[in-house]
Amino acid sequence: MTKHKHLHIDCTRGISGDMILASLVDLGVHPDNLISGLSGFGWAVSRESFRREERDGTSGLNIYFETPAAFHSHEEDHHHEHDHSHRSFREIEAMIRKSSLTGAIKDTAVAIYEAIGEAEAKVHETDLDHVHFHEVGRDTAIMNIIGAAICLEVLQIGRITCSDLHDGTGFIECSHGRIPVPVPAVRALLEGTSYRLVQEEVETEMVTPSGLGILKGIQALPVSAIPGKILATGIGFGKKDTGRPQGVRAYLLDKSVK
Repeated sequence: MTKHKHLHIDCTRGISGDMILASLVDLGVHPDNLISGLSGFGWAVSRESFRREERDGTSGLNIYFETPAAFHSHEEDHHHEHDHSHRSFREIEAMIRKSSLTGAIKDTAVAIYEAIGEAEAKVHETDLDHVHFHEVGRDTAIMNIIGAAICLEVLQIGRITCSDLHDGTGFIECSHGRIPVPVPAVRALLEGTSYRLVQEEVETEMVTPSGLGILKGIQALPVSAIPGKILATGIGFGKKDTGRPQGVRAYLLDKSVK
């Protein structure tokens, strides 16, 4: 089947893996598609994980994956987990490849992790075979990334564009200690791309490695304006309070617009 739908992702209020996933589900993916796809990895996902919320007068979707909890992450999940951190790129790649997901979904998920892995390799001066993830190697981050790949297949997305990226300033605490915003992995992900980063006067992280890694892995093309007629809108919220309106807007555009 030819994928012909055009997806545009608005990142002007921040972007993270869980916000992208929630926006795609809100755009029209039935939760059962994720429940089925993710259950094959041994993760317990239920309808109760998908919750409608209202923020700043706007209704959107938030997704709360349950995992064993215990420590702080600067990544999108923010509800602290203690499961398998320090997974390597090769471990996650093998996990995805051995799954029962379709080949297209596997390819998308691996491409996203490869983009993040190459950025981490630059930061730590190593290579992809020796990259070990911290925040993006945890269960909820993997679920968000694989979930996004599932949604893109279900929606039959062919062309993807995105807005400018908006990040904050200052420093955050993570598994590596105190690091500047934009975080090093985000800076590395931006190298060699045409993505435009705008820094807001917000002293926290608004762009996570998973969020930008998804954009880069799915080869989202940055554009200055929404390139077409909007047919449907999905809004995905995250867990972090930045002190300002947040959430990813995903737009399905008229497929006839080139």
